[in-house]
Parts: sequence; structure tokens; C-alpha cells
Amino acid sequence: MYSIYQFFAHLLEHRRCLRELPRLSDLPWHCKPFAYKNFGGFPNLVMQYEASWPPYGGELVGLLESDSFSIPSFVSHIPTGAISLEALPQDTASHIRRKIKALNPETQLPTLHEVYYLIRGQWKKRTKVCLVHGSFFASLSADQLVQKALEQVVSDYLKANDIQTVAPDKVEWLARTLSREVLPSRPRSVSNVSVSFRLEVVADVVEDLNILCSERFPAIEVDTLSFVIPHGPDAEFGERFSGLRHSLLWPQLRVARGQSIQHPFNGKFFVLSYAL
Repeated sequence: MYSIYQFFAHLLEHRRCLRELPRLSDLPWHCKPFAYKNFGGFPNLVMQYEASWPPYGGELVGLLESDSFSIPSFVSHIPTGAISLEALPQDTASHIRRKIKALNPETQLPTLHEVYYLIRGQWKKRTKVCLVHGSFFASLSADQLVQKALEQVVSDYLKANDIQTVAPDKVEWLARTLSREVLPSRPRSVSNVSVSFRLEVVADVVEDLNILCSERFPAIEVDTLSFVIPHGPDAEFGERFSGLRHSLLWPQLRVARGQSIQHPFNGKFFVLSYAL
């Protein structure tokens, strides 16, 4: 499986299971090759990479599921549209590189890999499943978001304690330094103590970006499987749509429902939906 578009075709083939299986991890993943597969932490899946066939693949996928039509928390990372393998734990990044290069040792991996999230919400025997490009949940880059949040923490502390001797550039420097401890999170050991210490991110989606909410995004209907990608008149969208057309069968394309939705901050997104 060389791209996210073939991954969506795989989901479409097994979409009946998406309502019935207890967990997304119970889907028949074994019948398709992945560069990486681990249901214990982000990323859960990584597509293989083949530079000779655009779109090239190598996308990272996180699985999220909820017993309501709300988005679960993103644990241990901040949602993003693209990520460097350097931002992942070292053993995870090494494993992904090794598996991708096993297919072709000459493969030159990209600096950034696109990120998608497979989200399933279930409520009163109704189901919504979305494969969403990570930029839907990222109006700022992860490092910018963490830095700005930490700047607020430091500034609030200084204000609460009536400390006015710290220059703004020092606050920015401290926030930027602390953000490196969070992205990726690293355990810190201290001599003669019984525990290690880790700064770790838990990110919650604001209500305006809950793609499973019918009031905010009526295009995402109940009992559907949807593919959600950035939409625009540029060549990037053309390449993504071409990836879809080459990965899906004509009968599948003919019965799909395609429409555009407006993101509160990031422009328009294209939604391709199928009944479950």
C-alpha cells in the first residue's frame, strides 16, 4: 500500500466493518503491507513510500475513536498536516525509516510526511468515520502552538507575582526552549529519585473544529465514510484528486458524494463520502 489514497480504497472495501467492529484496530490490516503498524501510540500506521509513482506515499495515520460524535484528545502529539520523522520518538522514527528503505534501499525520504487521522464516532447505533488531513486541526504549526501556550503560562506567572523585570524576548526564549522538551516529549531522570519526569502534550479540539458535529459540518452525515482533504485551485489539490481517481474504481467514484466545506480558519476542504 503506497499512498493514503489506496488506504482509503482499502477502507471503502471494508466499510461495512466500520460500524460493527469494537475497535478500529480490529480492521483487517494484515492483508495490506504498511511501512509501520503500532496501535500503542502515534503514528498507528505509516504508508509505504515509492518515489517512482506519484502520489508518493509515506503518509502517517493516527487512529481516534469516540463513543459520541466528539473528537477524542490527541495524546502525546499535537495534530498537524505534516511532520518530520525527527519529531517522533527516536526508536519509532528509526523503525519507520528501516521499513521504508527495506523496499528500496535507494529511497530518499522526504523532509516532511503528510499526516492523516482516521476518526470514528458512534452514538445511538449511528456511526461517522472520517479520514481527515491533519491540517484540518492545525491552524498553527505544533511548535508555534506550544511556544505561544507556554508564553502565556510564563507571562501569567510573572503577572500574578508582580514580576516585571523579565524582558519579552527572554520569555519567548524560555517558551521556545521548553517546547523542545514537549516536541517530542523526553523523559528526564534525576539522581537519587524513584521516578522519571516527562512533559507531555494532550491536545483537545475546539468545538468549532469538531468535524463529527452535524450542526457545524452537516456534510459529514451519519453512517458514512468520508475522505477530507484541503481544497483549492492549486496543483496540490489536483495531485490529491488524481491520487483518488487512480486508487478508486469507476463504479466507486460514480456513487460517491463530493462536496466542499468551509473551514473556520484554513479555507475550504473537499469531502468525498460513501454510505456505510
